[in-house]
Amino acid sequence: KIITSLKEKYPEVETVVRNVLRDEAGTKVAGMSLGAVAAWSRTGATFDTAPHEYAHVYINALEGDPIIEQAIKQFTEKGKTRKDAAEDLVQYIGEYYANRIQDKKLKNRIRIWWKQFVTRLKLRFGKMKLEDVDDIPQFIAEEFYQGRWVGEMGGFTEKTPRFQESDAPVDNSG
Repeated sequence: KIITSLKEKYPEVETVVRNVLRDEAGTKVAGMSLGAVAAWSRTGATFDTAPHEYAHVYINALEGDPIIEQAIKQFTEKGKTRKDAAEDLVQYIGEYYANRIQDKKLKNRIRIWWKQFVTRLKLRFGKMKLEDVDDIPQFIAEEFYQGRWVGEMGGFTEKTPRFQESDAPVDNSG
């Protein structure tokens, strides 16, 4: 259900699923992204790995956009490097997506939709500044969940793959 939803919302992202996925050093990883490709391992991935890797593509495409930079800055203020802060934002979005898709309570869905709708209108018509958004990471995560780009899409130009570590036991015997 999650993968189908992601593919429908982000058809420009290529999905690659392998039994085992390894990084450049040969270490098993749960998932990775590069440019407009999101990849993960059938054996090492967790419930939030697919949205996590799609979120890497999303955040990298929007790099430099003020709302993305503001969200990264919020995580950086917690004593993180910019790279670690961006990873924390992606992790947040992946977990948000995985949890949100499971929430079937109409009341919760309406509340989230209304809050997002009002915030989007206020931002669009200049009644609210970006700095005034209560929870920018949550706002971005909901936009991602809805399949909407939050700013000017910067393109898929990332050259360095980003890897999500796997908690699965690693067998390097061959």
